[in-house]
Amino acid sequence: MSAAKRCPTCDTEYPPEERFCPKDGAILRVQGGADIVGSIIAERYHVLQKLGEGGMGQVYLAEHVKMRRKSAVKLMNPGTDQDADAIARFNREAANASRINHPNVAGIYDFGETTDGMIFLAMEYIEGESLSALLHRTGPLQPARAADIVRQVADGLGVAHELGIVHRDLKPDNIMIAKGRSGADLVKVVDFGIAKAAGAASDKVTRTGLSVGTPEYMSPEQLAGDAVGHTSDIYSLGLVAFRMLTGVLPFEGRTSQEVLMKRFTESPRPLSECRPEVAWPESVLRAMQHALEARSEDRYQSATAYGADLVAAVAEMPDASTGATQLMRESLVVPIAAEPAATSVTNPMMRRVAIVSVVACVAVLGWFGANALRAGGGNSRNAIAVLPFESLNGDTANTYLGEGIADELATSLAKVPGLTLAGRTSVRALRDRQATIRDIGREFHVGSVVQGSVRRYPDSVRVTVELGNANTGVVAWRENYTYVAKDVFTVQDVIAREIAKELKVTLATGTGRAAERGTSNVDAYDDYLRGYYQYSRRGARIAKAIEYFSLAVGADSSFARAWAGLGLSLAASTIYGGVDAADVLPRALQAAERAVALDPKSAEAYMSMGLVHTYAQRWTKGEDAYKQAIVLDSTLALVRMHYGRLLFTVGRLPESLAQLERGKRLDPLNANLHATMASALWRLGRGADAELSAKRAFELDSTVNAARTQVLMILVSNGKADEARAHANRLLTYVGTDLVVRGTVAYAFARIGDMPRALAMIDSLERSAADSRADVALTRAYLGTRDAPKALAAMERVVNSHRPFAVSQEFQTEMFDPVRGNPKYDELLRKMDLDPAKLQPVAAGTRP
Repeated sequence: MSAAKRCPTCDTEYPPEERFCPKDGAILRVQGGADIVGSIIAERYHVLQKLGEGGMGQVYLAEHVKMRRKSAVKLMNPGTDQDADAIARFNREAANASRINHPNVAGIYDFGETTDGMIFLAMEYIEGESLSALLHRTGPLQPARAADIVRQVADGLGVAHELGIVHRDLKPDNIMIAKGRSGADLVKVVDFGIAKAAGAASDKVTRTGLSVGTPEYMSPEQLAGDAVGHTSDIYSLGLVAFRMLTGVLPFEGRTSQEVLMKRFTESPRPLSECRPEVAWPESVLRAMQHALEARSEDRYQSATAYGADLVAAVAEMPDASTGATQLMRESLVVPIAAEPAATSVTNPMMRRVAIVSVVACVAVLGWFGANALRAGGGNSRNAIAVLPFESLNGDTANTYLGEGIADELATSLAKVPGLTLAGRTSVRALRDRQATIRDIGREFHVGSVVQGSVRRYPDSVRVTVELGNANTGVVAWRENYTYVAKDVFTVQDVIAREIAKELKVTLATGTGRAAERGTSNVDAYDDYLRGYYQYSRRGARIAKAIEYFSLAVGADSSFARAWAGLGLSLAASTIYGGVDAADVLPRALQAAERAVALDPKSAEAYMSMGLVHTYAQRWTKGEDAYKQAIVLDSTLALVRMHYGRLLFTVGRLPESLAQLERGKRLDPLNANLHATMASALWRLGRGADAELSAKRAFELDSTVNAARTQVLMILVSNGKADEARAHANRLLTYVGTDLVVRGTVAYAFARIGDMPRALAMIDSLERSAADSRADVALTRAYLGTRDAPKALAAMERVVNSHRPFAVSQEFQTEMFDPVRGNPKYDELLRKMDLDPAKLQPVAAGTRP
């Protein structure tokens, strides 16, 4: 082909001999692929019309010139037919798909290469419509019809899976609905075009880190770029089924990135939330939940089993069009040992408490709830771990409520003399991996594990709690509680006291639970929990966190914990939002000071104050606040983490490492702590240890930005160019809109020798909105290209904006070598009250 090529990203035209866009690295494509209509392909397929276009090629309706059989012919995209990897993938897909012989899979007739070099595949032509077109036309399907479609798709997938073939791009566009002889739906799965033989040696032709599929219907392991097996198709089929049953997908958010990330961090919405007018049996909810488990090993292991289960479950349903409301089942998963009389009074606060409680787990557990494994212990019964409580019916509101109660329970037990508590962030991480009670006991050296469940009713919530022996796995005690909104605080006390009694430990008496919580106002407490949920997600959620904490202090101006949260969120807005730090940080300090004044014994309040001072680059005041927080509660792992960051920022590396190691012992599965530890180790010149810590952070929680970028920078520092390139491409795929991430990737590309891509990204960053986030990104990118004048200019803009970027910069690493010793650089460090003499690399002679 001799036609001009065009970049699909920036739309710039290039001559035919160019393959890649020098601006953004995209593969160039030839335009005008529809010109082949009317021509003969491979001397036997007469092209009649264009049917559609996909990621790898175009699809045409064609007729075999001798057999007069209609076929759907797929051609590889012009402009990629010289890519050896793409050709290998295309040929492999054809060979794989041609092995599948099943009435619910479109057959493959032919594939090969034309005399003029076009790669083609001819497949069965289905006279019908795609499932996506059907759903667009009709909206949600009747459950029985949807289940039958799922069954047929699952049967076809089952045969493919037995052959070791994974579809990898199952979505409504690739499911065709035709009519069988009886008039019923005849389903055909099409385009095993990016399927691969699971575990085949030819997998090497797929580039490392390449995630193949359509993100909207991809499994978590596909999104993460991990190894993909047949259960990935089952997850995708679960998403398709959810769409057919409800008209929507089970995860929602304001941006596509937020929706994708929820597959790693949240449970799918229940069907009843999306279509409450339908009476969904528990069997349907179970089948859907089982198909959509985040961990591949927890899902159905057989597609046909999932299809059969869903059909059987839907058969239990009444007519979905009647709008009948599903009745809540009275029985719980576990027997009830005893139950106080339930209050039947409808409390208007109940709905609000139940709804906002869905966020308690990440909020308090993740940020103020990281109490540590205290000294002593071993596997004694008085060393205890409290798991987030489970929602019995998958309702996200119940999830929030149950985990909020578990957190308050852990807070109560932490006050008991003689009890030691495992770090809650780490316990939650282990629970999410389906660890057994014995696993948790071994991991945290605890002898007892508290776990429970919640179920919400119109006017009440039922909580089941059990205490297990981590050494034997035997449940030693079980209790059930039913309460309404006004009991939301007292039920926590009851549970804590009952468990303490079972452990033969007496709860300390004194100030009372309301004083420990800081409020007895239900509205204030609800907004506080909402605020911490938003704060824990960071990013764009910080604005909502500020809103909720403000509501909380408005409802109860003496609520110290809410003031502390407000201080933290205002400070964080200078990192995650384009706000004026000079205006916001004084407000953040006022909130933190108010928290300390209201509760001078609150370690959380002093942590808030320490963070605000650190972000304002008042290092001594920040250190004083962190030290006071440690005096008040030496087990708060997050204080150790923030204090460690301050110490390495000012150049006190050995002290920093000591604080971070203490924090990691307190909360060993905290991804942020491991990422921060990696940064400290990198500064100390311990590249191998830093890489292990960074990869551990990414393994624990790949949604943490610090974990993502630390892995990349340390791989570059350690000279692992290929691995760094693969990780950089992964970051661009999933978080490529984050400016600082883009700046770090540009730095990495420059350092590993891919200067065209680095310069293209810098050009894009330079056109970004003029705010300090773009300047932080550009500082890193210019340091990568060794452009010292531009790096110093960008750094100066950041410093003058008072953005607290010093806490995230790597002054003692080789990143800043291009400007080290420059008088302007030293001047900027002093402007941030940092001493250049204390920020010299520790192991300059050993760096790669």
